Amino acid sequence: MTKRSKILNVRTTEYEYDEIKKYASFQGVSVTDFVLTSVLEKIEDKEDLQAINDYENDNDKMETVSWDQVKTESGLL
Repeated sequence: MTKRSKILNVRTTEYEYDEIKKYASFQGVSVTDFVLTSVLEKIEDKEDLQAINDYENDNDKMETVSWDQVKTESGLL
């Protein structure tokens, strides 16, 4: 695992911090791990959405096969 060496400071209101801290505690993780996980998940969601959009935009260039063809070619049928 890569060692974490960068520091990220985030300013919040007292209320925002308390809400984040309560939720992190409910999840059984530290505030740091909760915030880091949340940010990374948001980035992953954005990348997934971009992949879907790319697929939909290039869909006419892709070859599709039927489920029956997949089963036949993989020996499941």
